[in-house]
Amino acid sequence: MRDISSMLVEQMGSLPTHICCLCIPFDPQAEGSEFDLIECINPTYVHRGKKWTIFGSRYL
Repeated sequence: MRDISSMLVEQMGSLPTHICCLCIPFDPQAEGSEFDLIECINPTYVHRGKKWTIFGSRYL
């Protein structure tokens, strides 16, 4: 599996200079390697109690 950061950069083309970003549901207990790439404005957005990670940084 490719590094998730490289997949994000590939999806976005380059790191954004604006507030819009891609979020990945972060769950260390999850099985498999599927990630849903979702546009989000607020990096602290919580969806269904999951934590999110953006470029390796965790947010609650």
